[in-house]
Amino acid sequence: MKNYPHLKAVLSLFREDSGLDNEQVSHFLRQAVDKGNIDKSILKEEFKEALQDVTTDWKLIAEETKLLLDPSNYSSSEIADYVKEWLWEYVYPEMRPDTPFILELRDAVLELLEQNGNDWVDAYEMLQTLRLRPKFKELEYFQLWYVDFRANDIARKEIPDKDRLIGYIRIER
Repeated sequence: MKNYPHLKAVLSLFREDSGLDNEQVSHFLRQAVDKGNIDKSILKEEFKEALQDVTTDWKLIAEETKLLLDPSNYSSSEIADYVKEWLWEYVYPEMRPDTPFILELRDAVLELLEQNGNDWVDAYEMLQTLRLRPKFKELEYFQLWYVDFRANDIARKEIPDKDRLIGYIRIER
């Protein structure tokens, strides 16, 4: 596995125990790039390579960067999804979905949740079902966060020891 020094430096900013919210971490990331401590083009290349390389050990990266308090609770792909949540829009701002897409996604999620009645739905299962629709075939797990759960009366139940994942969702009744 490659070392990815820029990616690891950035992930160390996102440490779970930092107490910082997304906005604060994004500020520090922009500041690190502006000061020349992180080269955004190299970060983008390392991020792309790490995502494409099937040998990337996201658990090891999470351990080395202290990204998560206990990376052993997560699979490598779950950690990769978490990293995408933090970095995707910064590295690929042109790929942020527009409002109509987000509204369509919200409507599709609500439709599927309605079909399930009061049952909890695993967010990864929801993702797989959504990907069957042509509009969402390229949908990434982290993009489910674009659906404002609270504003749409969607209850969320965390997976024990995996609070960085969406977990389970259902219509709040």
